[in-house]
Amino acid sequence: MRIEEALSGALNAALSTANAYPHVASQNAAMPFVVYKRVSDVRIHAMGVDPNINNPLFRISSFSTSYALARVVAGKVRSTLQDYQGMLSGTTGVNVQRIFWDDEYENTVMDPETGNPVFEVAQDFIIWHTT
Repeated sequence: MRIEEALSGALNAALSTANAYPHVASQNAAMPFVVYKRVSDVRIHAMGVDPNINNPLFRISSFSTSYALARVVAGKVRSTLQDYQGMLSGTTGVNVQRIFWDDEYENTVMDPETGNPVFEVAQDFIIWHTT
């Protein structure tokens, strides 16, 4: 299983009121929703032996038409992932050594169809895992 699949499974299992999508939410997705994407993937190398340890940085953004609900969803994302260790997404998931919460920012955009604000809470997580 790829780390993206394990992350998607963990987020969808934890978020009863929101769906998680890779990169872009599906058209007409009901809010709130979460979008995740890999921002970087620094590889660890050793002389002569590749230890197969990865530490990608994922940005996970929670969106809602309500600022308060965007914060609630972001809180669920953080409590699900921060300091997690073990098999992400069950016994057939990805072996995670540790997930570190790295950064957070907020953004507001206007929905072009309705003219209403859409609130975003974006969080960065570094996921140390083996392949």
